[in-house]
Amino acid sequence: MLNVMGENSKCFQSNIIISSLDNNYYESIRCYEYFCSDDNKIAVKIGNEIIWCENENEIIELDNIIFEGNSYSGSIKCPKKFERFCNYPKLCANKC
Repeated sequence: MLNVMGENSKCFQSNIIISSLDNNYYESIRCYEYFCSDDNKIAVKIGNEIIWCENENEIIELDNIIFEGNSYSGSIKCPKKFERFCNYPKLCANKC
């Protein structure tokens, strides 16, 4: 899967799944690497792709993202308060 857990990741409402499998895991939360721009836009790394959240609550549909030999499709919902999302302190600042 594309889930990434770690210091530089956060969880998003998302249903991105492997397109070719019938029995996918349909949980509605996925965790991805991200970074925020100086103007609080959010870049989300999904596989090898960078997806930009430019509007709060925006739903971005993705189709045919290729990663590690699999094709992924689905959607990701951007957070509703970019400034809060981007400025929230990291919980494990000292790599706890």
